Amino acid sequence: MTKVVEIKLLNRVHRIVTRDDPALVEASARRVQEKVDELRSEGAVVGGEKLILLAALNLAGDLVRAEKTLAEGSRGLTSALDTIESLSGALADAPLR
Repeated sequence: MTKVVEIKLLNRVHRIVTRDDPALVEASARRVQEKVDELRSEGAVVGGEKLILLAALNLAGDLVRAEKTLAEGSRGLTSALDTIESLSGALADAPLR
């Protein structure tokens, strides 16, 4: 079911039609606005649309880096679990004294 969610970016209200949870859409808009504010505080001097585009690209870059870190961590965890499994198999086969 679609819902209309009002968000505010750059002091303008926008109505978004979405199937997502409205709270998620609102939180996402707040995150974009926070990034816009951060870019402005760092001296970015561009128009509103370009500023939102820069914020979106920055946030997407953060997401890509986080996904890469998660994937690398997952591979490390899988490797560690394989080692534990191998060691536990060897331990199970060891003679008792």
